Amino acid sequence: MPPGKYKIKSLSYIGTLWFLIWFWLSANPSIPAFFPENLYLVSAANALTSVFLGLLFLSVWLSKPVVRPVSLVAKWMFLYIGWVTFASFFFSPYVWDNWFKTAGLLASSASLLTSMLLGSRLLDSRYALIVAGRAYVLGTLTTTAGLLLTGVDSLRFGNEELLHPNSLGFLYGSSLCFLLTLPLYHIQLIRSALIVIFAILLVLSFSKTSIIGTLLAWLASAIFQRGLRRVGYLVSLLIVGSVVFLSLQSYVQQQVEAYVSQVGFIETLTGRTNLWSWTLEMVKDRLWVGYGFGTFREVFAPYSLDLGFVVPIVHAHNAWLDALFAGGVVGMAIFSASMLLAAGTIFRVARRLAGAGPSLFLVTIATFVLVRGLTEGALNLGRDFIVLSAAAFVAERWLYRSSPTFDRQTAKRGM
Repeated sequence: MPPGKYKIKSLSYIGTLWFLIWFWLSANPSIPAFFPENLYLVSAANALTSVFLGLLFLSVWLSKPVVRPVSLVAKWMFLYIGWVTFASFFFSPYVWDNWFKTAGLLASSASLLTSMLLGSRLLDSRYALIVAGRAYVLGTLTTTAGLLLTGVDSLRFGNEELLHPNSLGFLYGSSLCFLLTLPLYHIQLIRSALIVIFAILLVLSFSKTSIIGTLLAWLASAIFQRGLRRVGYLVSLLIVGSVVFLSLQSYVQQQVEAYVSQVGFIETLTGRTNLWSWTLEMVKDRLWVGYGFGTFREVFAPYSLDLGFVVPIVHAHNAWLDALFAGGVVGMAIFSASMLLAAGTIFRVARRLAGAGPSLFLVTIATFVLVRGLTEGALNLGRDFIVLSAAAFVAERWLYRSSPTFDRQTAKRGM
């Protein structure tokens, strides 16, 4: 396929592998719902599959050593993973109760991050985003189908134990970022139908942070457009929003009434402020190195009932506090630097391209993920972290190739 073209007739081997990784990223959340009695094995299988896909991508890159994946963003991302791994296994006594789980989560994150870095260097940026978007949307549809087959076990669309509505909210919100900003399909009717369906499902999940993050992401992408394109974009969003609101008016009203009727939910952001206060108190005892990655549930369990939580809590519901809990002050500092660098790179591209190319998607997905990180923890080496990293890697490559000093020789040595 000629570089820079949106039309995709067939996938190369690298393109197919790239497709599989993005499909896996949005399809694997549904697997626990099919095997609720074997969650330990499911967790292990998820980690091993991610590692296997990462090794496949690494083998492809090793066969093309002329492409050196130079990336300042990736250096900070891997530095953070390295520090958390070091702090977890050398300083935290809590990890060793279930060290295989922690090792699997860290290896999975590192493998997916490696795949995203190499894929962004081996593939044309536009081609990579279109393939990623199609795979991700397909994976989200697969997850939705899996949930419907196994049954919705929640007042909201989702399963509180196996496929939480907040996780679904992320999938629908991030899929909408792809659909609204990239021409994923030649038939406009398919794209429009998926936008409406995912917008409805996002509201049905009643994931408040994901809904707010999606709205702010759409607003951010509108700011980076100009003239009639901005007007057309806003009109389209108004139409979609009106359709969704009219379709789900009674449902939204019921959910809002149920939420405000629960004592303390609004004041504490559904208990999050209590959780944040507890986290800040606990890290004082392990200020520099934290408690280790993936240990929040075990450490928090003895305090959960006293703080009003009757369900297991697996993270601090804030990415920065979660990074502080896992890796201490050092870990949070590295994490913050990597997030700042990733976001800065993305918004630099958006301003330079002024709404052209993939910049609208990059702005939209970055805004969505960063907003979600304020009340969810998955930006700390979870799915949100991988998606934001991939967007930053594509933006970084775009900046590099648009540089006046770019030439073929530097391309062989760098990106």
